[in-house]
Amino acid sequence: IKSPIDLFVFIQNDFEFVFGQTFQEKHINYMKARCVEMGQEIFKPIDVAGWQENHDWISTGTIPMRWEFIEYILNRHWAGNKEQFRTFIISLVGQDEKDPKVIVDKLKDYMFCKYDIKEEEQTDAINIFKGDIPDNYFQDGTWTLNYESVPTQVYNLMLFFISLPEFQLK
Repeated sequence: IKSPIDLFVFIQNDFEFVFGQTFQEKHINYMKARCVEMGQEIFKPIDVAGWQENHDWISTGTIPMRWEFIEYILNRHWAGNKEQFRTFIISLVGQDEKDPKVIVDKLKDYMFCKYDIKEEEQTDAINIFKGDIPDNYFQDGTWTLNYESVPTQVYNLMLFFISLPEFQLK
């Protein structure tokens, strides 16, 4: 199970997103406060060995906090620069990729270490990624990663993935 700090560090390090200027100065205090609420105080481990494996990070009370925490962090990155979501997905799949299934699979593999999600979750992920864009745009090549809605599509897909229980696993 990812610790609260693992959740934050994953988003920060693996996506290399930047926060908006107004949030930049406040994000450390925000992160510390949320981690304490979820049972992990930075620089104050429970003993000299640090936090033990299988620490009880997950409970009925912490799951909603964990989702809100990551959603808020992604939202702050979104507010800071929407285009960084397009830049990230292009770096992951290549400029010329047009197949929503390939894009969804590559982001899923990036976020879940090649974990196979359920077929219905895969279908939901593809539909969330497509959003309101007509299917024929994907079929006839009208849609590309330069399409104006791509940052929103990637953001929405990431929000879906963080809501899956498997995201909580290391």
